[in-house]
Amino acid sequence: FVVEGHDLSKEETPEEASKPNKYIHRGFIVDSLFREFIKNPTINENQFYKLYLKELGKILQEKPENTTDEQYEKELGFSEKSMSVLLQQYRAFKIANPNLIFISDFPKLWGSITIPVKMNGEIKEITVNVAGEIDIFAIDKHTGEFYTIDLKSSKNGFYDKHFFQLHLIFLLYQL
Repeated sequence: FVVEGHDLSKEETPEEASKPNKYIHRGFIVDSLFREFIKNPTINENQFYKLYLKELGKILQEKPENTTDEQYEKELGFSEKSMSVLLQQYRAFKIANPNLIFISDFPKLWGSITIPVKMNGEIKEITVNVAGEIDIFAIDKHTGEFYTIDLKSSKNGFYDKHFFQLHLIFLLYQL
């Protein structure tokens, strides 16, 4: 496949692009909490919220300068109420997929990939350094099919004094 692209020299550097930001941080929290849920699906709301606070503590060490912890948590769109909703979404997903066996303890992976990119009508190969984690790996115990599950979160514009609604999308990729 060829990725349609544009002049990468005008883009931010890989260092700038990979700087932690609220979107990366929100994804980190959602992924981490799902992994913990898979390990302990009977977790209660209080325990889940405590796990959230632990993960939030890690994130707050990387928050932008001149931002208070409270401001950054609000920017992330999380609250005690949203953690309750998130736990409900995790439970609903697990119930809706009873045949899946979840595996959540993969190590981080890193390396380089080279991909063809079409820029200004020409196909060029670019090498990109990548790093990341598989969110969740799943096996269907009846069919033997393998899946990776990628969690996508977004905070929409809905706001009531206490809670940004969190939309969570579970993307299943069959391998």
